[in-house]
Amino acid sequence: MSPEQIRDQSNGIWTCGVCAGRIDRREPVPSAEDLIEMKRVRETAQRMAVMDPQLSFASSYISPREWDEVFWQHLPDLDPESIRTKLLDLAAKSILRITTGGPNQSLPHFPITPLTRDIRAGFHRPANESGNEAFIAGQASKAPPISLPHVVADASAKRRATQIFRAWALRYPGGAQNGLILHVNVQIGARNPKTGEVSSAFIQVLATGHIQSMHAGETGEQLTLKLWGTTDRINDLEWKLDVSLDQGKIESTSTLRRIPWRLFDSFKNGFPDLLEELERYESVVRLIMQGWEPVGYVDVKADSDSYGDQMHPDPFDIDLQVDQATLSESLQRCQKIRLALDLERVWGGRMFSWRDAYFEKNLTPELILCASNELKDRHVLRPREGVTSLTALIPEHGREIHFKVSPLAIYFEYARSSRRA
Repeated sequence: MSPEQIRDQSNGIWTCGVCAGRIDRREPVPSAEDLIEMKRVRETAQRMAVMDPQLSFASSYISPREWDEVFWQHLPDLDPESIRTKLLDLAAKSILRITTGGPNQSLPHFPITPLTRDIRAGFHRPANESGNEAFIAGQASKAPPISLPHVVADASAKRRATQIFRAWALRYPGGAQNGLILHVNVQIGARNPKTGEVSSAFIQVLATGHIQSMHAGETGEQLTLKLWGTTDRINDLEWKLDVSLDQGKIESTSTLRRIPWRLFDSFKNGFPDLLEELERYESVVRLIMQGWEPVGYVDVKADSDSYGDQMHPDPFDIDLQVDQATLSESLQRCQKIRLALDLERVWGGRMFSWRDAYFEKNLTPELILCASNELKDRHVLRPREGVTSLTALIPEHGREIHFKVSPLAIYFEYARSSRRA
C-alpha cells in the first residue's frame, strides 16, 4: 500500500483509546485480514443501527457486545434480513423482561443510536400484521398487548441526550473525552400542562455547556451533559441541567431558580434590542405565573449564533423553584426598565444612565414619575443652557436617592452621605 492509502480514513478502524490500546497489545498480532473483518463487522453494525428506525430503537435494549455478536454469527454473508430478525427478537425479549416484572426491570444497556420516530405503533400492532412478527416474537401468547409509555419516554430521553452530546462534541472533535466546556444557545419557554401548547415567545440566552465521555467496557460509554449560566442582562432565571448516561440508565435533574439580578456593565451602555428581549422575558414569566410549566430547548449546532431551527425539537421539562412573589418582583423590575426608556423621551433624548440606586425595591414607579415631573416643572423655568444638575430627594429607609439631570444624561444615585456600606 502507498503512504497515502495507509493514511486514508478508509484504512482506519475508529475506536476509543481504551479499545485501541487493547488491539495494539493483543497477542498474537491480528493479521490484516482479521482487522479488515473487524472493520467490516463494526461498520455494518453501526450502519444498520443508524439507518433502520426499528433497529435504532431496539438498540436501547441490547448491549454493544450482544449487538456485535449477532453480526459475527452471520459472517461471512452478513445478511441484513437475517440479522435484523435476530436483533428485533433480542430486543423483544429484553422489553418483555422490563414490562412483565421479570429480572433486569430497568433499561440494562446503553443505546447505540436510539431513535423513536415512527416506532410507537410497533408496540401495539397485532402479531398477524406484516412487518412486526419478529419484534414481538418473544411475547407469550397469553400476554395482553403491551402499552409502554415509560419505556418510550426513557428511550426518547436517551435519544435526545445522545444527539445533543454528539452535536456539541462535533465542535471540538476529540475534546469530549477530557471534558469539554463551550457556549451553547438556549431557549426557555412555557407549556400549558392541560393542552401541551408551547409558548410562542422564548427567553433566548447564551449559556455554558459541559460534556464528557468515559469508556465503560462492555456496557458502552458513560456520558455526562450539563448546562448552566442562563442569566443575562434581562433574564434572572437560572436553568440548571444535569444529565448522565451510565450503564444504560439515564438520570437527569432540570431546575429553574431565580438568581439575584445585577446590573451588567453592558446594560449601562444601552442597546437597540432591549425592548424585544424584555417582551420575550415578560411573556414567559407571565405564563409561568398563570400555571404554565417551564420548558427548555438546547441548541444542537453549538457553533451557531442563531436560534429557532437549530434547537433540538424535544424540550426538557424544568422543575420550577421560584414562588409567585419572586416572579412578581421580576416583572416589576421590567416595568422600571420600560419607564427609564420613557424618561429618555420625556427629557429630550438624554441618555438614561443605569445605576443600582434606580432598582431599589422601594423606589417605586410612582416616586420615579413624581421626581421626574417635579424636576421637569423646574427645568421649564430655567434656560436649558444653564442647567448642570437638578436634584430631587427620595427618602428610602433613612437613605436618600437623588434624581439628577445633566445636559447629556438623567440618572438616579444614592446621596453621598447615605450611600450603603
